[in-house]
Parts: sequence; C-alpha cells; structure tokens
Amino acid sequence: MPCATDAKRAILYAARTLSGCLVEIFGDTKIVAVGTWEVAVIRCTRDLNLLDLRGPNAMKAGTVSGVCKDSNRSYSQQWSRFFYENSFLYEPISGTAIDGLLYGNAHNDEDALALYERCERDFACTSECALNDAALRTEIKLIALETGMYVQPY
Repeated sequence: MPCATDAKRAILYAARTLSGCLVEIFGDTKIVAVGTWEVAVIRCTRDLNLLDLRGPNAMKAGTVSGVCKDSNRSYSQQWSRFFYENSFLYEPISGTAIDGLLYGNAHNDEDALALYERCERDFACTSECALNDAALRTEIKLIALETGMYVQPY
C-alpha cells in the first residue's frame, strides 16, 4: 500500500502464520469480519535483510521492543520511517540496506513483517484465496477461539 506521506514508498505488512495475519488485521476490534479480505502465500526469491526488533534486538537498533506494540500506529510508523531513511546505520550489521522489519506483533507476539518497496520485486505469490473461503472457516474459528476474537457470521 502506498505511503500517505510519500507516493514513491510502499509497505507490505505480513505474518508467517494465518493467526498472525488475523490478529494484525482484526486484533484491535477483536471481530474477525472476513468480508472481501483475501489471504495470499508469498515466497521470497532471495534472502531478505530484515531489521529484527524482537527481544533484545530492538535495543541494539536504538529503540525498545515496545515500539512494535504501541497502539498509537503513528509512533511505530515514525520509527519505521527512521529505519528506512537511515538504513545505512544498520548496514555494518547486515552489509546491505534493510528490506523491512521483523517484529513481534502487538496482539499475540507472533512474528510479523513490515516489508519496504525496495524488495517488492523479490516476491512471488504462490497461492491466494478469499478469507471467506469455506476451506479456511474451521481454522479461522480455531484461531479466534485461541485469541479471544469473535468471528462475524458469513
């Protein structure tokens, strides 16, 4: 999705699991409203250089792990812009500009990713389906039960 302050930038929020995706989207309201949402499986065509903000790594990056857990999205987005614009600060650690961030999401601490447009050509979508697909219904209900969310009837 394009960045509101810079049309040349974009960011993709992703998670490694369906539960991670659901809590990232619906965790604030705790209502899983599948509606017209779609889920996709993407594969990287190269190793990504992610700035790891989980646990003690956040401190190494100059912040705190809570930066990823603050409900004030503008606060975490400001940090993301800092990491993006000052990627050179992290190159001695990684050798290249960072492609995005790896963090524990705010709702269930599962791994989540914020991927910058500089790596958008390095993905391939391997499958996709509507979130309201009957094949996902049982798994979505189990995730909702485990996380204290409610699934809106569909």
